[in-house]
Amino acid sequence: MIEIREENLINVTDTSVIIYPSLCRTTGHNKVTCPGWILRLWYPRRHQKGLINMALPDAAYDPFERGRFPVGVRTIEALDSGRNRLFNCEIWYPATVAHAGEDLAFETQDAFSVPNRNEQRRQAAVRNVAAERGNYPLVVFSHASAFHRRGGTFLCTHLASHGYVVAALDHSEVVAPELSRKQNETDEQKAARWDEAIASRVPDVRFLLDQLVDRPLPIGG
Repeated sequence: MIEIREENLINVTDTSVIIYPSLCRTTGHNKVTCPGWILRLWYPRRHQKGLINMALPDAAYDPFERGRFPVGVRTIEALDSGRNRLFNCEIWYPATVAHAGEDLAFETQDAFSVPNRNEQRRQAAVRNVAAERGNYPLVVFSHASAFHRRGGTFLCTHLASHGYVVAALDHSEVVAPELSRKQNETDEQKAARWDEAIASRVPDVRFLLDQLVDRPLPIGG
């Protein structure tokens, strides 16, 4: 669980974490769809009552519709000195009601550059705004191989709108020069590189959790 005690500071109060695969997709109109088994993980029985109570009065709760919270987002850097790797990490969180609608408006929602591509994309979140105080479940999003931490922003922002704090980092194959593709790479070298990249996945997530647990993280303005 994540506790937001102040508008710009979060503390991890429980290390229970759910990691979601990238099996969901958008269907338009601020709605997502995904397999039923993810829904059962997404909203465990112990959280369902609280989530339903967060829905607007007299409204049927639909977890696939966007939630009631506006969404904030912040980027932090974290150095893994043991492996000499600097990770960019993204944190999405429920924002204060003062920012309602700003995460969906083109003029105010966050824009970011896609790595290694000359293009910009937008996500349904507002950068560096104040967080809504409260206790929220923590989700760690692990991106697809050779992709990046913002590869599932539609899902991460959707979860945050339902009262989750979501964290993601660029995995080692993105940030470590020794894991980048080399010119004239042989099949054996490629296989060895990917073996190391795969082996880095769990340590990457553990490192991110350590960052969340060991120190309060600033979010918001």
